[in-house]
Amino acid sequence: KEFEGCRPVVRPCLAPPLDACKYDVSSCSVIQPGGSCSIACTGEYVGEPVTGHCPEGNVLDQGLEFRFPRCKTENQTDCPLPAEDPPGYKHSDEGWQCAEGWMGTSIITRCGHDEQCNLVIEPTGCTKTVACAPPTTDPCERDNVDCWEVQAGGTCEIGCKMPFSGDPIVATCPEGNTDATRALEWEWEACDCMDPRETPPGYKKDFFGITWMCAEGYAGTATKRCRRGKTCIPEPELVGCEILQPCTALLAESCEQDVSDCASVAPGETCVVTCNTPWESEEDTIAECPAGNVDPNRNVTWSPPTCILRCPPPDPMPDGYGWLPEEFSAFCVEGFAGEPVTTCEVNETTCKVTTNLTGCRETVPCSLPLFDPCMVNMSTCQNTQSGGSCSPWCLPPYVLAGDVPLAECPENNFDPAQNLTWTILPNCTIYQCDDPSPVPNGYEWGLKP
Repeated sequence: KEFEGCRPVVRPCLAPPLDACKYDVSSCSVIQPGGSCSIACTGEYVGEPVTGHCPEGNVLDQGLEFRFPRCKTENQTDCPLPAEDPPGYKHSDEGWQCAEGWMGTSIITRCGHDEQCNLVIEPTGCTKTVACAPPTTDPCERDNVDCWEVQAGGTCEIGCKMPFSGDPIVATCPEGNTDATRALEWEWEACDCMDPRETPPGYKKDFFGITWMCAEGYAGTATKRCRRGKTCIPEPELVGCEILQPCTALLAESCEQDVSDCASVAPGETCVVTCNTPWESEEDTIAECPAGNVDPNRNVTWSPPTCILRCPPPDPMPDGYGWLPEEFSAFCVEGFAGEPVTTCEVNETTCKVTTNLTGCRETVPCSLPLFDPCMVNMSTCQNTQSGGSCSPWCLPPYVLAGDVPLAECPENNFDPAQNLTWTILPNCTIYQCDDPSPVPNGYEWGLKP
């Protein structure tokens, strides 16, 4: 339900409850909203007064707004000892000390007053020790009744509730505790209970039959849990052990990687990652499934191998090329010439490697050079291959005078119109021949006069 319609009543401010031996608030008994009053020092104390203000629309009895005046005694050195030690302190020839049940590290004295407003030495710095806050425990298993009022320096025991069993835990409240919210210091330890009626798969007890542990083929930390859910009824169960699982099959990240050895790697086992043909492995790597793996989706820990692509011989081998298996490269066969270039292409979808060969061209024979067919027999120079040579002879009645003629076809000739090049021209001559018959016009036989 929600209520509305009522508002606080505007009221005057009342005098603040200050120390009557030190402060005079007699002018502030009832101050109307918007009014003010003076708060002064009184008795053995002196100091400048301050003004208190009651705010407009005030709705609080103690709504007066002010700051404390700085009141101090005129004589700060001749204060007498109090007739009785104030609570928390004791005085001796050695000076002031904290009384039993009080705690402090440094005691300071000043000139104050007793209950009758007489000036006396007033010690400060000691705080009363208090009990620690009770521990927060599992209400079903642990009983903390004895730990509700443990004083500073004291101890208590937190025992197990029936039907749970186990050693009690000792809780301690530190010496000199002055913080009522400080919890007792203790180390949590679960209470025990009976074992489950049936042992689930994956669990067994140790050699001494005391501690539960994971059975072979399982991993984890075996724990006996005495309760299920939020009820306090003991329902023991074993948890923490899971069946060991092989790591998932390793998937290759590129065509070059051969991960066939890593299809199913058991926990704690390893496999070899190498390179697929036609790649060559410079260094294989080892992949590992972590020991104790229980995650069926866990990948092996691995790094890729270093692979170098070695081009395979093309099938079929194109005309003009041969293959050097040791060098994974091609050469030009007889009748072809050039600079063979071997390149590989990888189909990233099918991982098929295709070798492409370029650079070898078929050579052709040279054509016959210009010659006199009546003088020179060029039949031996027909189809002279690239890089080849020939030596024609003279036709009768011509005879060779000088060196044997030589014609050459250049190396790596790819031009069918390329003529043979004469290295040694044929020197065919005739020493005697018949007179022409008939004698051509303009000529006659005889001696010139």
